[in-house]
Amino acid sequence: MATRRRFMCMGSTTVGLVALSGCLGAEGAEEVDTAMELLDENFEQFEAFDERDDLPDEAALEAIETRLDEAESHLEDAAAVADDDEVLAAIELGGAFVAFQRALVRVVGGFVELEHGMDSFDAYIDAERFDDAIAEAELLQTTVDELEAAVDDALAAIDAVDDSQLEAEDRISVTLTKSDLERIASEASALEEVIGGLGDLADGLQAITDGFEALEAEDFDTARDAFSAAEEELAPVVDRYTRLEDDADLPAHMEADVIGLSCVAEAMRDAATLAEEGATAGMNEEWDTFDDRLEQAEEAMDRC
Repeated sequence: MATRRRFMCMGSTTVGLVALSGCLGAEGAEEVDTAMELLDENFEQFEAFDERDDLPDEAALEAIETRLDEAESHLEDAAAVADDDEVLAAIELGGAFVAFQRALVRVVGGFVELEHGMDSFDAYIDAERFDDAIAEAELLQTTVDELEAAVDDALAAIDAVDDSQLEAEDRISVTLTKSDLERIASEASALEEVIGGLGDLADGLQAITDGFEALEAEDFDTARDAFSAAEEELAPVVDRYTRLEDDADLPAHMEADVIGLSCVAEAMRDAATLAEEGATAGMNEEWDTFDDRLEQAEEAMDRC
């Protein structure tokens, strides 16, 4: 499942340098200039992330955070000595950019974690390591919650930017960035819905596996109970993904993933229902029905 989301990052922060060009001798101006250069380097890195097909690595995010720490230190040093109004305004602007970039690092990092988590979940399902898949689904839920919080913080930080200090081009960049963050917030909400069904999906698959193992041991009663439990686990998952699939606000690039999950959940639910009927037939020694229902269950599992 694709979890990356493209986002537009802030444009150049050289406006801070321009604002100080007339007061180069003022106390703190040099420190602010250095901070703005570091922030500008970060914005360029965010833009580079947006242009890449692969995910940014941890080292790149750590480098951004290091520059943020340095920029914040320079701004604090400037604040300790500044008394010029333009320098003080630039310090405030720089602080807002620092807060925004820190939140944006969390947003990018959240998508990286989601990508890796989804890959791990898929691998656990393929390996029939359902307990690990369930645990991974719980971690994914925590990650998407943190992502939504990071987006909220980024929006709050960008709202705190005094755009009266910006050139027209930079004000446009701020507006576009806010629009993109609002879109990301909507997509994160849809991702939360997707992730919310993964744990129950894994539970259902585990129960189906348990049911077939019981059938092999000719323990029809245990098999029937397992298939019944699987049906109960999967029914709300089918409802969740069907509802999401029909949601007009579902981002277009997520539609294929949701359709695929909906298909799998429905197919496995149907397989559980048929296998339960087969197990019941086995209990009653109705072997023709037993064979027929198990064949239909296998066909259902191969549907998607």
